[in-house]
Amino acid sequence: MPDDSNRIPAPPGFKPITEPWYDQGKDVVKVCHGFTCSKRKAKNLLQVLKTKLVSKDVQVIACPCTGNCRKANNVIVNRVILHQQMPERVEENVQRELAKQQKEKASPNGGMT
Repeated sequence: MPDDSNRIPAPPGFKPITEPWYDQGKDVVKVCHGFTCSKRKAKNLLQVLKTKLVSKDVQVIACPCTGNCRKANNVIVNRVILHQQMPERVEENVQRELAKQQKEKASPNGGMT
């Protein structure tokens, strides 16, 4: 069974918004730019990821606060959140998460056990 401990919980009554790149099969990497993450230089994370993850299949964007300020800097890879990211390691961590998600998609049961 996949580890859901890093998944962002949906609030009661939440209705998902369909984002165009999800429908196109692209991976989406979002860098939190809330107050705390911004003070901790989230723009450096965004710059590193936009430089290193150059691909037609990966969309790197800034996003509003994820609500995980105590664990800043936060980066969301598709719908999995990575906490306490630093510019020196963020590319490696995001690549690892993307590879993990690709492996789960490729498994016969879609990552479910």
